[in-house]
Order: sequence, then C-alpha cells, then structure tokens
Amino acid sequence: SLLYAYFGDRGGLVAEVYLHSLRDLDAELAKALDDGLTDEAQLRRIVRRYLVFARDNEPTWTLINRAGRMAHPAVQKAREARLDRIAERWEDPATARFVAQSVLGLLDAGARYWIDHRDRGLERATAMLVTLIWAGIAGLRAEGELVTR
Repeated sequence: SLLYAYFGDRGGLVAEVYLHSLRDLDAELAKALDDGLTDEAQLRRIVRRYLVFARDNEPTWTLINRAGRMAHPAVQKAREARLDRIAERWEDPATARFVAQSVLGLLDAGARYWIDHRDRGLERATAMLVTLIWAGIAGLRAEGELVTR
C-alpha cells in the first residue's frame, strides 16, 4: 500500500527510479553540452560517459529499458526536457529535435546492446558509437541541415 500511496502504481515507481538515476547523467551531459558540441573528442567523452553510466547502473538500466519507461508522463517530460536542451544548439527546431531524438535513441540502443552482450570493450563500443553519431552530424552540417546557433 505504501507503493501506491507514494508512486500511484508500479509505473510511477519505475518512473521515479528512472528520473532519480538519470539526474546525475543529465547533469554531466548538460555540462558537456554547455561547453558546446564542437569536436569529436567532446562527443567521445559524452558517449563514453553514457556507456559507463549504463554499465555502473546495470540493474537500474535494465529495469528502465525493460519496463516500458517511455509511457509514464514524468518520464516523457524528463525526456522532452533533455531533447530541448540538446536541440537548442541548432537553428531549426524541428530538425534539431529529430536529430536529438535519433541520437538519444541510438545511445540507448547501443548501451542496451553493449550491456547485454559485452562482446566488445568500453573503448571499442565508444569509438563505434562516436563514429556513427559524428559522421551523421558532420554529414547533416555539410548538407546545411544542421546549423549551429
């Protein structure tokens, strides 16, 4: 009964675990973004930190990813805020949000796979994700799709 009194239901509990767990990661990502995503080395630090966070918080990460975390309104609001923070660096809001959502999805999926399989080390997984993301961002910039503010 305490669960229902404090969280409403199981989804509320999972949402709170998600929000609590990702506050530290969000703070680190926000600091990195405040410095400006200007080079591949900075992106490498962000991606590596994301993977380290997933590894160091594996039970929570597994719960979050397998419990349908996206459905809860509090989780939706937190993800929207994260997307807005990333997207505000580029001029076209629609393109920026599309790219930000895609990058976050790629990081989530990559981290989940890496945690489940451990078939490559941290540095190799980081390098692969950075290459995927950086090549995409660079390509979009070259085509004039992503213009930095």
